[in-house]
Amino acid sequence: MQRNDRGGGKLSQDERHAQILTLLRREGAVQQRQDLRVALVLTLLRREGAVQIAGLAKIFNVTTETARRDLDELAGRGALKRTYGGAASRSLIDEPAIGERERARS
Repeated sequence: MQRNDRGGGKLSQDERHAQILTLLRREGAVQQRQDLRVALVLTLLRREGAVQIAGLAKIFNVTTETARRDLDELAGRGALKRTYGGAASRSLIDEPAIGERERARS
């Protein structure tokens, strides 16, 4: 029985990376050109909300330094927010904290 995020249990990080890589390979999208990698990083961010450098390096079969440079470039363009060891979607970072939301409703 296949596990999934919807009800059969949570996939491990390695299983998730393998699943993403399989999907990208099936679509013929895994190439080492930076423009394609950064476009796929943005797609992953929209889908997952956050990414990790080690995970990106594994998915794209590049070094962690290359994955870090890709994230730094996207952060410089304002497309994402760099976090320790990865990046998060701007929409996640720009969300107000729970306490701020409660005060705004009052």
